[in-house]
Amino acid sequence: MPAMPSNNEYSIAKAENDVHLAFAERQLPKKWIARENIDKMFDILINKSRGYFHILGNQFSGKTALLCQLYEVLIKRDRYVIIRFINLTSSSEYAHELWHNICMTLCALMGQDAELLIRSFYLSSTLTILKSLLEKLNRPVFVLIDDVNLIKYGRVMSNLDQQFRKCLSNLVLICTTDNPLTIPFMYQQPILYELPDFTTNDIMQYIKLNIGDNTLNKRQMDEIQNIVEANNNNIITAQLLLKQITDGTNCPFVGDIDEYFCHTENYNGVLFVRAFAQLLTVTPHGLTTLEILDALTMSGCLIVEFIYGNRLVYKWSHLFIINIAHRRYLTNQRELIKAHGIIAHLFADVNNTHSICSLLPSPNEIPTFPRPLKQDDGTVNIRKVRNLWYHLLHTGNMDDLKRFALCHFEYIEACIGACGIFHLLSIYEECCMQVLHHDIQV
Repeated sequence: MPAMPSNNEYSIAKAENDVHLAFAERQLPKKWIARENIDKMFDILINKSRGYFHILGNQFSGKTALLCQLYEVLIKRDRYVIIRFINLTSSSEYAHELWHNICMTLCALMGQDAELLIRSFYLSSTLTILKSLLEKLNRPVFVLIDDVNLIKYGRVMSNLDQQFRKCLSNLVLICTTDNPLTIPFMYQQPILYELPDFTTNDIMQYIKLNIGDNTLNKRQMDEIQNIVEANNNNIITAQLLLKQITDGTNCPFVGDIDEYFCHTENYNGVLFVRAFAQLLTVTPHGLTTLEILDALTMSGCLIVEFIYGNRLVYKWSHLFIINIAHRRYLTNQRELIKAHGIIAHLFADVNNTHSICSLLPSPNEIPTFPRPLKQDDGTVNIRKVRNLWYHLLHTGNMDDLKRFALCHFEYIEACIGACGIFHLLSIYEECCMQVLHHDIQV
């Protein structure tokens, strides 16, 4: 990729792209399960020069792994390829910001000036620029988007003037989804590839690929197969079983995710695990080690780690895990608000006399690591900028949302400087969609 100019918007876009590239590398399957239909689909997709495709499958059909494998194959063939995982970062939620960053990455690949793009705030104008960029190319660009159905389209920034009547020149758009929704600005229907569910044979092949010969006896293999079948051939359950095998633990094999949580509670304590699970569940873009201190003792199969804003961040590894943790540990609205309140108080960095959330104990006698908006050297605390507003919003405390974030000049200045005006617009878009409040709407 050509070197980028030392410009704030360029550096923000590069940092965003780097997070997704690193995540794709970490999620790349170490062992690939050979499935004839999938391999045929790969051969078709990698040789396309234009087209719009959806890969449809259930939550545990291996869509993300497949997309990462496809990315790896395309990179090795020296193709132009851009990959995005929806909701991995706070800049990959809203359509206008997502496609703006994709276009910025494309400009970098092409060595193209992006001054016009930097002044494009709306999705419609960004897509017009995308079309013109693609027309200048003499080779296809592969844009891979995971969980495309989760993209948010705000009322203000994502309004569309018109749809594209046909797929754009030189664009191969490949998306994964668990429902047959189409991208709003694409008039034509996507070519649909339905991922078959994993069979028991697929899962057992996956397990055998990842363990050495003679690691397990026949009785153990039969037990694993029974667990796999009882969980409808869930690949995540298989990964938990693999971790138990490779760790060499003598405990009975875990039957499902709930049972794994039970084992973790028995080992670490129910209160500790509950508090940790609640905080991680209400934090869509993860927490750093410092933010949750020594709470990160659970399995890497349930938690994924990645670098975001020069920090090692942890989040649940799959939507399936999030749903189970939410059902198990956030059983009512009060617990949900309290969990958001804890993290909001953490990032607000206020004194003990001010209560962000009425559900929190006051005063808070436990000292926390200071998190000023700006460090002594003038650098912005990006973690605070990206997270504070979100958790204030979900505590329902509109006064503090305005006081510490939306109407706080230093916060807004820091957000624009560190994350770009496009992310600030996404924040306001989300708040406008979530609450009816005069000051926010105006």
